[in-house]
Amino acid sequence: MEWILSKLTFPADKLGHYCVGFTIFAILHLFIFNTWALLIVAVIAGLKELYGRLHPDKHTCDICDLVATVLGGMVGFLCTLKI
Repeated sequence: MEWILSKLTFPADKLGHYCVGFTIFAILHLFIFNTWALLIVAVIAGLKELYGRLHPDKHTCDICDLVATVLGGMVGFLCTLKI
């Protein structure tokens, strides 16, 4: 069981990206449609990683950061669905 739990831990950086994606979605959700909010989260995440790629001396570009940010937005999106 401990082996499984050790594999489920996430680096603090990825958890931070996840929380930022969720938070951005939650704020945007108050003002615009959910699908637009999710799209904006994905665009912001992509632009952040593009900035990191264009400025390697100051920032890093990591596709996993993009995925973690969008995943946070997707979880927010799923929480707003009415089933």
